[in-house]
Amino acid sequence: MTTITIELPDDVARSAQQAGLLSGQTLAAIVRELVRDRAARKLQQAIRSLDDRAVSADELTPSDIQHAIDATRGH
Repeated sequence: MTTITIELPDDVARSAQQAGLLSGQTLAAIVRELVRDRAARKLQQAIRSLDDRAVSADELTPSDIQHAIDATRGH
């Protein structure tokens, strides 16, 4: 388990606390969702990049495939 300390403006911290958003379980769920969303956006960007190049599936190189994998993983 990792401990993280964050600084928030007082009004944001109060609002988040009142909404029940500052528990470890809730914050973990929020971060997981953000990580998934970011990975999905990167994958969509990689797909658009391939689409923009108008490459057929037969023309994909191992480098193209690795680029899409790396983009998805956030590398």
